[in-house]
Amino acid sequence: MHDSIGDRIARLRPQRNHTQESLAAVAGVSVDGVRKLEQNQRLTARLSTLNAPASALDVETSILIGQPTTFEGRRTGIPYRACWRSGGP
Repeated sequence: MHDSIGDRIARLRPQRNHTQESLAAVAGVSVDGVRKLEQNQRLTARLSTLNAPASALDVETSILIGQPTTFEGRRTGIPYRACWRSGGP
């Protein structure tokens, strides 16, 4: 069984020391939207809508939608902002 977008957010959120409320505030989205995604009541979202929570969680949006993170064709495991700050691995 594959994880949903909400499953990924629910797993990453506490790892990044966020509550649903703090994630929503930092991302500029509604708490209700975060809850619905995490509870799989909302199974889809626009890519542009997922960019804000991904940024707040310090991961690429592709992580939330279940695509591997790549840099020059290989999996890095490095958070998005780390790649951006350092110019890559």
